[in-house]
Amino acid sequence: MGLIVQKFGGTSVADAERIHKAARRAILAKERGNQVVVVVSAMGDTTDNLIDLAKQVCSFGGCSLGSARKRSHRRHRQRRSPTARRAR
Repeated sequence: MGLIVQKFGGTSVADAERIHKAARRAILAKERGNQVVVVVSAMGDTTDNLIDLAKQVCSFGGCSLGSARKRSHRRHRQRRSPTARRAR
């Protein structure tokens, strides 16, 4: 058939049950005769936790969260908002 790329991240890989569900979707696509590529990104709130940790580290001085990181954080928050999800 075709080549299918499936990306899972955030809440879709936040716990064992959700990871299993994502895996079943990939297996089903493969069983239907497709070539399947699975991309897995950060689990749950990992991105938020890393940004918070970076802020804590920078609070000691000597670094700052640059404007690029701030824009990235803002985009990440917008993607997670219910309004942004409905707009997709």
